[in-house]
Amino acid sequence: MNADVPLLNNHNFIWRFLRCAQQQPDKTAIVFTADSGTDEDSISFQGMHREAAYWQAFFYAKNLQPGDRVVLAIAPGILLYTLITGLLAAGMVPVFIDAGMGRRKVRQALQDANASAVISSLAVLRWFWLIPELRGCQRFAVDGFFPGVRRLPVAQAVGARDDRTRQLRLIDGGRHAHGLISFTSGSTGRPKGADRTHDSLQQQHQAIRAHWPDAVDDVDCPCFPVMVLHNLSCGMTSVMPAVNFAAPGELSQEQAARTVAALQQWRVTRVSGAPAYMSALCDYLHAQQLVMEQVRSVIVGGATVSRTLAGKIQQCFPNAWGRIAYGSTEAEPVAAVTLEDYLQADGAAGYLVGAPVEGTEVLISHSLPADHATEDMVTQGQCQPYECGEILVAGLHVLRGYVNHPQAEAENKIPRNGSLYPVWHRTGDTGFFDSDGRLWLTGRVRDLIRCGELVIQPLVVEQQLDVLEGVQRCALVQSSEGKLLLFIQSEKTLAELMPVVRPLLMEAGIASLTLKRLARMPVDSRHNSKLDRPLLREDASSLSVLEHHHVLC
Repeated sequence: MNADVPLLNNHNFIWRFLRCAQQQPDKTAIVFTADSGTDEDSISFQGMHREAAYWQAFFYAKNLQPGDRVVLAIAPGILLYTLITGLLAAGMVPVFIDAGMGRRKVRQALQDANASAVISSLAVLRWFWLIPELRGCQRFAVDGFFPGVRRLPVAQAVGARDDRTRQLRLIDGGRHAHGLISFTSGSTGRPKGADRTHDSLQQQHQAIRAHWPDAVDDVDCPCFPVMVLHNLSCGMTSVMPAVNFAAPGELSQEQAARTVAALQQWRVTRVSGAPAYMSALCDYLHAQQLVMEQVRSVIVGGATVSRTLAGKIQQCFPNAWGRIAYGSTEAEPVAAVTLEDYLQADGAAGYLVGAPVEGTEVLISHSLPADHATEDMVTQGQCQPYECGEILVAGLHVLRGYVNHPQAEAENKIPRNGSLYPVWHRTGDTGFFDSDGRLWLTGRVRDLIRCGELVIQPLVVEQQLDVLEGVQRCALVQSSEGKLLLFIQSEKTLAELMPVVRPLLMEAGIASLTLKRLARMPVDSRHNSKLDRPLLREDASSLSVLEHHHVLC
């Protein structure tokens, strides 16, 4: 460690991990249960410390400096987390780009990332000459070499776990130095690079710990890869599920079996994941007539949670303190509600996500312009209880901006004056507060449906339709031409569904629409849980439409 910088006063986020590695060197830090085969890979806090120190020295030897950005395009695994730890300790900036954005947006993200190096597989990097943004980078492949691409010395790094001379040196770049940068596409426009500074990483860690306290003997199984960084800072073992993290909702029977075996073997006490993953895991447990009695807490988030899924989680984890967490990349967490309170609430008007968590300020405002909104506009448009508007959030853990993207900041950030929390983040979600100060979600600003003077919150209508017998999931969207489309995933025919669907549409004020039955509902690539509304609005030919019908209500 750098003797010039006391550990406890260091702004570098990795000081928390380093403290845990010093206090409990032999404790298991991460376990990866392979999604096929029988092998497990694990590493202790001490081994992780030494391997990360190897990577720190390696990047210095390659002439990378504090502040330099390194794109990491590899699957979650121990290698990924030791690389992240070594880079952050060195003051360098790991960059993550969602490959599912498509070639054009990936190139835009690479342009904004302005990376000095990229680490990926040989299958990707051997085509670097076709991607101008990669030509000026140092290129390292984890699984081989190619002209213009060097092999990353993974075996040597693993060997360094036993090298007692390896020690991390923490570079203190200040509170607001870049930490992690993650690019996501959003629905339209240029990808946004969320700027997680070292300070925001520490604030987020503290916010998560405040609303989800951990015990000394806790063992976590998170299906959110970013949660591993939080667990490493807590000194808590992470047992990763046997899942393809690029498609966590597509949990096979074999993967579910391996995940459950790991839960039992490692005596996991905490479980978290997005709705699609949690639903698949609960379905497997139910089919095998298994319950996870040792699990003490379960968190589900990343998308709306159905009442059916909430009930499944309670049945499969009978001793767990179950909660639904609401948040986003830029603000996590925002609010939370116990599964018990969620199931007891009247869910006819939206999805309850609970009271704002400690250290978070939430406000709902209406009639805000698309960009360059001001604090005065927020105050003037502030909604009363049960009045719907856009959800805004502020807190020390809320990200202040984006990388090289002033337009995204104009659209999503509202500067504040004289407040401890410097910006309002516009979540893009719509909702309301009830009389008890609990937050409810009703949709997205860009998904609002307008029929003349009538404004329809799609989530509210979908929620009522989703509970109908035979309806697995539905989506109400409005095309760019103003045409209303209702997609339903169901094994029932439209003729069978019509008698129960039509009255609900009439009650919502919908006069007519086109109803389409799908074999499979398109969802987001990240959590496999949110509806892919842009694709549905396009009414794309790739949708597996079984039948369609024009409905007059």
